[in-house]
Amino acid sequence: MGGDSYLWDATLTGGQDHALIAQFTALADELFRGILVDLAAPSADVAALGRRYQQALTQDYFHAELGQKVRDALLRAREDEA
Repeated sequence: MGGDSYLWDATLTGGQDHALIAQFTALADELFRGILVDLAAPSADVAALGRRYQQALTQDYFHAELGQKVRDALLRAREDEA
């Protein structure tokens, strides 16, 4: 087909990897905290918050601990609705 492809491999040095992971985790935590706040509201839309959680997971590259807490809270909220 006549195309070209390129591959770029980058390596962080000098402890930069920890700082980068912390930045990504902080962004994911912000999304997860927002979901928890909205979940605490009396009129929380659990289905919509579940979708927000799924979207947040796509940005949670390093599996933030808060993500598991949000998952557990959403599961409890769904059980309470049933």
